Amino acid sequence: MTKRDPPATSVPWHATSTGLRLELQARPGRPKTVPTGLKPLADGGVALAIDVAAPPEDGKANDALIAALAKLLGLQRSAVRIATGASARRKSLQIDGDAARLAAQLAGWLATKK
Repeated sequence: MTKRDPPATSVPWHATSTGLRLELQARPGRPKTVPTGLKPLADGGVALAIDVAAPPEDGKANDALIAALAKLLGLQRSAVRIATGASARRKSLQIDGDAARLAAQLAGWLATKK
């Protein structure tokens, strides 16, 4: 493991009473909207890194981010919302649904990125 690699057991989400809270680092203005893997954080945690094709203006990047995550998880857009960081690159998203199923989907996706 290098300094830039996240700890092997860290995941960027935790269960909440209505689903999952997902920590992420958005990179707006990229060629396409796609999750790219994990990004280590200064506090020792990790965030899901995601490139966003939309520009960071008038909520366009946030809308694209929500749509991409909803599609990735097979959810309605209304099940995904920004909890904190709406105007920042680092965000927390609340994803409503079965926490175990959502965590398994995210873990399965991350396993394909290693």
